[in-house]
Amino acid sequence: MLTRPTYRLFLDESGDHSYGKLEKKLFRLLMKGKVLWEQMFPSYPSLEEEGSRYLGLTGTIFKLESYSNAFLPALDALKQDIFNTRDIVFHAKDIIQRRGPFYILQDPELTRAFDERLLDLIRTSDYKSITVVLDKKKHVKKYNDPWHPYQYSLLALMQRYCYFLSERGARGDIVAECRGKRENFALQEAYKKIYYRGDGKYKKADFYQRCLTSNGIKIRKKKMNIHGLQLSDILASPLKKYTLIKYKVIKEANEKLFWKQIIEAAKPKIRCRSSDSRTEGYGIILIR
Repeated sequence: MLTRPTYRLFLDESGDHSYGKLEKKLFRLLMKGKVLWEQMFPSYPSLEEEGSRYLGLTGTIFKLESYSNAFLPALDALKQDIFNTRDIVFHAKDIIQRRGPFYILQDPELTRAFDERLLDLIRTSDYKSITVVLDKKKHVKKYNDPWHPYQYSLLALMQRYCYFLSERGARGDIVAECRGKRENFALQEAYKKIYYRGDGKYKKADFYQRCLTSNGIKIRKKKMNIHGLQLSDILASPLKKYTLIKYKVIKEANEKLFWKQIIEAAKPKIRCRSSDSRTEGYGIILIR
């Protein structure tokens, strides 16, 4: 019998969740004009672009009591003070591009006040984060017939989340934002495969079923104004960049960019190993 969760992970993604269009390339080994060997290999041209190459999944983990009593009213207060309404839904792209109700952030003074309040919320709220980044370009070279990117990324994230829950003797669930029907189905299928079969290497299904209170991800529409999903949305892209920096895939930018301030505010919230505060493999994971 399923029980009510103590913790909840709010899930969001950054980047393209597909491999793109599949093409076949013919490779030949020639010697003195004769073909010694030839084989067709899959190719995904879109993965040559950095923006399409990496998929990041970020989960923010809240104890539900703290979420309801502290985080919800704090985010509502920020919205009310800056935008004069609590019904606005924070979305990183809309904020950056000043779209919709965020057009008022064209005012430099208002932007400064908003940035300070947002960073303070990220810094002081009681939560932990886990970010998994999949290098799809390297992955398709390793596997001729790779699983859906969600399968790899969600597996790594669910492993760490369930370890987090098990360490506390707690149970939890996962909430994600509604995408398209195809995306929702792929995410749900990836979750159910782990929930009912285990991860195939480290933990059997009963471990995940003991830790999780639901046999499926709870999909919620953006208009429902789920506060935890909005935090994950804001953190997803910066923490994906931070993961790639920590694993020395990309270099850290020298410019004073706001996403770097978000990273600094969020660093103490990244899940780590208790013995030495190591985050690699615990709160930030790169799959190649």
